[in-house]
Amino acid sequence: MQKIDKMDKNMQAVEVRKEEELQFYHLTEDFFRVTGMPAFEESGDYNRISLKHRETLNKANPYLTELGKCTAGGLVSFRSDTKRIVIRAKTATVHNMSNMTPIGQCGFDCYAGRTQAEMLFVGATQFDITKQEYQCELVKPAIMEALNGKGELFEFQINFPLYSHVVSLEIGLDKGATILPPEDFTRKGKLVFYGTSITQGGCASRPGMAYTNIICRKLNLEQWNLGFSGNGLGE
Repeated sequence: MQKIDKMDKNMQAVEVRKEEELQFYHLTEDFFRVTGMPAFEESGDYNRISLKHRETLNKANPYLTELGKCTAGGLVSFRSDTKRIVIRAKTATVHNMSNMTPIGQCGFDCYAGRTQAEMLFVGATQFDITKQEYQCELVKPAIMEALNGKGELFEFQINFPLYSHVVSLEIGLDKGATILPPEDFTRKGKLVFYGTSITQGGCASRPGMAYTNIICRKLNLEQWNLGFSGNGLGE
């Protein structure tokens, strides 16, 4: 039998090679808001555990610091009139979990809306699951044109992988697109989750479907996911 991606083009990896219409940005740009990963503010590391907490957690249970590298609950938000978003990412591992989808383990997904109160799912990464590095379309122009025929600024939220460490990440947007910081969260503080695999996001089909991400998206509230797969032991 022929491979399904030969018979159905929608099942193909959406790899992007033409970059002349895109501008790639690192998440250190002022218009990006990165939440859910305290270490990012300290060292630019995509890690749920801050440097000051790693030594303590490592003494209690070394698995905690290892699982803390997984970027569950990580979120980058911004506002733009871009019609296209491309992800250029490198993860610490290829997809290797029998009970997780590649997107859930190693991929990203995206929500968009005119405000953060009306977010809709607009895309997920479709990538070659045999590779640790990929560059692929996250949001297609046709989707945003259908949602945003008037060229308004939209709020975007990109969810990070649930069961993989992100080594590097760049986000590609239309050249010349307006890019601004996102709206503030409607509530101050953050919602902290503690638990095991279900809390970390197992076995959600894609990052935005982890229950912690659903709750905080609906509440428009920052989160800190402290779900440690098989290791939420109350240390």
